[in-house]
Amino acid sequence: MSLTRRAALAAPLAVLATSAAAQAEWPKGQPIRVLIPFAPGGVPDIISRIVTPKMSEGLGQSFVIDNKPGAGGGLAGQLLAQAPSDGYTLMTGTVSTLSIVPAINPSLKYDPSAFAAIGLAAVVPMVALVRAESPAQDIPGLIELIRKSPKFDYGSSGNGSILHLTAELFILKTGVKMQHIPYRGSAPAQQALLSGEVDVVFDALAPAMGQIKAGKLRALGLAMAKRSPALPDLKTIGEQGVVGVDHRQADDDGETHLPAEQLGGEGDRAGVAAVRRQP
Repeated sequence: MSLTRRAALAAPLAVLATSAAAQAEWPKGQPIRVLIPFAPGGVPDIISRIVTPKMSEGLGQSFVIDNKPGAGGGLAGQLLAQAPSDGYTLMTGTVSTLSIVPAINPSLKYDPSAFAAIGLAAVVPMVALVRAESPAQDIPGLIELIRKSPKFDYGSSGNGSILHLTAELFILKTGVKMQHIPYRGSAPAQQALLSGEVDVVFDALAPAMGQIKAGKLRALGLAMAKRSPALPDLKTIGEQGVVGVDHRQADDDGETHLPAEQLGGEGDRAGVAAVRRQP
């Protein structure tokens, strides 16, 4: 498995990362542990369960998914930093674990630049979500609803997570007031939205699609620079008058253009390709 050193990537994405020195005495035949920074059902968990079977085929090694939510995704990053540098502990990183949380939480003693990235696995659209019975039909309607409400709560996958910062960016750009309720992953935050514990969640589109299609959640706008092919009629938040609440981590053609050496060996490339084939 070829691994190269790479600094943290600032985007809502999944990156398989391992300690930079993980070259010696590999493979040994033991299972490879994949740390997931959030609870089951979120994007890192979904991506990992798509990627690892293909990596297993390419490398001839078994993989074990290990969800370690906590500290806005920072707990998994800390565990990766503490693991032996032997290539047998990986992490599906996100912008939260690789950039935001280490910068804002001094109690987390790890340096993301010490990790080695195998490759970019996914570019994930973010979306503003409310319950289907909410009177808000679009972003202007959401802003009006928040301003009329004496109390309005939003959920996130934890302090410092991309869900948290996307909502805070929305607050900054619109001047509305909302209370933050952190959870241990996007899946628990989405359940809190469905149950009425919170009023809105800015979440990744992929894990929300099932509830959107079932008519239980309503997507109000994408926090992206352009629309998603998955929901082509859904306008971006910028198209609806709130400029600057978007993530521009990919080029306009949707490609990330990572150098070939960043993708490592055949097993690594197979895993990345498996994600890119998903609808």
